[in-house]
Amino acid sequence: MANLLKLTSSAKQQNSPANFAPGSFRDPVRPEDSESLGHLGKKGRRYVAPVDSTLIEMTRAIVPNRIVGGAEMTASTEIKGRADVEDLEESLAEALDALQVRPKPVCSLREVIYSELFDELIRQVTLERPERGLLLLRVRDEIRLGIQNHLEVFRSMSNYGSQKLAQAEINYKELEDTIKAKQERKEALITRVNELERKLVRIEDENSNTRIENMRIHDKQKSKLSLQADTLQRFIQSLDTKEKDNQIKRRKKKTKKRRKREAAKKQITPSSSLTDC
Repeated sequence: MANLLKLTSSAKQQNSPANFAPGSFRDPVRPEDSESLGHLGKKGRRYVAPVDSTLIEMTRAIVPNRIVGGAEMTASTEIKGRADVEDLEESLAEALDALQVRPKPVCSLREVIYSELFDELIRQVTLERPERGLLLLRVRDEIRLGIQNHLEVFRSMSNYGSQKLAQAEINYKELEDTIKAKQERKEALITRVNELERKLVRIEDENSNTRIENMRIHDKQKSKLSLQADTLQRFIQSLDTKEKDNQIKRRKKKTKKRRKREAAKKQITPSSSLTDC
């Protein structure tokens, strides 16, 4: 409420929207005077609720006493009429407009204003039907507890998300460094592969040229050796022919010699026979 009063005073509104709940906190009153006070609406009618100490304690439990401007303000026990409800609606509209409350999404100022409205509603219902007021008070506490639990869950999730985000940033930096190192390694390997491919092409060209030269030399040597082989073959054939001719000549000579010897023997044989006779 104090923050709401500060915000509305900074908006320079003469009728502060923070006091949008007529009768809730209107003027500083003393606890002993709260039972004798009434309220005049626009039509001049006074609504005074039958108040006892238990009801006063209930209203103060719903809306605790507050210190504003050095004076203690306590919850009123007056029952409001239709005119006061209209005043409350106008005050609510002025407060929403002065504070520029956002309709969506979650707005803390709107939460404060509607919390004040709900407290005023519980106060009015409590003055008329205390048991209903207690039920609404319990509902309010359950709602606030649920909101608090949701806020705790949200904070824990935010903290967890922040921790994960910080860890992710660290891991992201590490991953970036790793990726950068891998990229450099990849570029170095690509360069090495290109060099090896160029070397392979050069070696293949050299081998191809060497193979062609070797084949040319081999063919040349083969032709030369073939020619030599043919020459040797003809030479061998010529040698064989000469040998055969020599053999034939030798055979002829031997044949002639044998014939001469045989002829000589035949000539010697008749002369010997004549001598014997």
